[in-house]
Amino acid sequence: MELEDEEKLHYYLISFSYSNDSRKVSGYASARIGWIDNFVNNRRIDEARRYIALEDDYVPLSVSYLGHMTKHQMKS
Repeated sequence: MELEDEEKLHYYLISFSYSNDSRKVSGYASARIGWIDNFVNNRRIDEARRYIALEDDYVPLSVSYLGHMTKHQMKS
């Protein structure tokens, strides 16, 4: 059951490709992250990268809008 006073956020799925030649590691990672307002800029893409602790060379691949919802709705 959803709490009526639970704050709604705009959630995004931000996907990255990363690599580290010295460690011979590469792969993909993504972050689901929510903000009060409905926009994504370079600062927020960097925030998502830090959220998943990507310190290697990385390239953002996609930004997908998931919707305006509560944290409970996003997790269910």
